[in-house]
Amino acid sequence: MRRVLLALTAIGAAVAGVVALLRRRRSSGAPDRWGSSDDGGGRLEYHGPSGDPLEAGGGSPDDARLLARVQSELFRDAALPKGDIALDAVGGVITLRGQVDEALVADVPIRVAAVEGVLRVENLLHAPGSPPPVSA
Repeated sequence: MRRVLLALTAIGAAVAGVVALLRRRRSSGAPDRWGSSDDGGGRLEYHGPSGDPLEAGGGSPDDARLLARVQSELFRDAALPKGDIALDAVGGVITLRGQVDEALVADVPIRVAAVEGVLRVENLLHAPGSPPPVSA
């Protein structure tokens, strides 16, 4: 449990650092959605329709907290195959990926949707022997 908390803290710190970096680059004057910064590095970054890099799918500190909350709630049940389910959070939408028993394909998304702060669940879980669903 301690390792999980340390890993989640490290992930949250990394996400917060990336968000801060993107915001700083944005304020440096990127001219358009695909623009290089004024630092001369020649790197391109995509900015969403409003010019906010977070709209480009980069996530936010809130997403990191939501993901940690979902993982904590979901994996309290020791019967769930923690290593078989991958979770991701962007804009309050939780994406589930992995191969699990047939009964869990429908059960896990219901559990995730019940967590406070989850706006929507994209279920890409599949049972052994069935092909993985295609993301919408």
